Amino acid sequence: MPRKIIAFIANILLALLIGVLTFGFGGMFSTSINVTCELQNDGTYTCQARDTLLGWTVSEKQTEHVIGLAQHLKCSGSGNKRGCSQISEFLTTTGERTQLSNLFTTSEPQVTELVDTLNDLMKTKSTPINYTSDASPWLVFTACLSSFLLITLLLRAFLVLLLRNKEVQPATIVLNNHH
Repeated sequence: MPRKIIAFIANILLALLIGVLTFGFGGMFSTSINVTCELQNDGTYTCQARDTLLGWTVSEKQTEHVIGLAQHLKCSGSGNKRGCSQISEFLTTTGERTQLSNLFTTSEPQVTELVDTLNDLMKTKSTPINYTSDASPWLVFTACLSSFLLITLLLRAFLVLLLRNKEVQPATIVLNNHH
């Protein structure tokens, strides 16, 4: 029985580890951003950028005196460990640049679409401005994969605990020779 309990705990821990890894991997690629801007009396905008994951707000940032948006390539590391991502930033009347999101750093076309759309709306002095990015298809894939793996591993853990381990005994063959 102690072996069954150890196997049960090991299977539960494995299920949780795989669930966290697949959910975490999917979360990196499935964040979306919601940007809301209100036109102020001075002709600038007060904007709020909200990072969401599965509809939940992960982080929120507010910037005042916004006059537009810009994007640039942000790189870190060196050699084989160098990584780059596209960053979108609010531009203010003071020349300050405020990064919209630490999570929403995706491919160039997505960031370009965000920056171009918001800049076009700000040029026409639209108010209010509401922009929401589409969540990545990775979300659906990783959610399905995570669910399948978690259910399978949890079921396995309970089956190992509940099923009896019947040891196979060697078969005894009795031959009756009648002469």
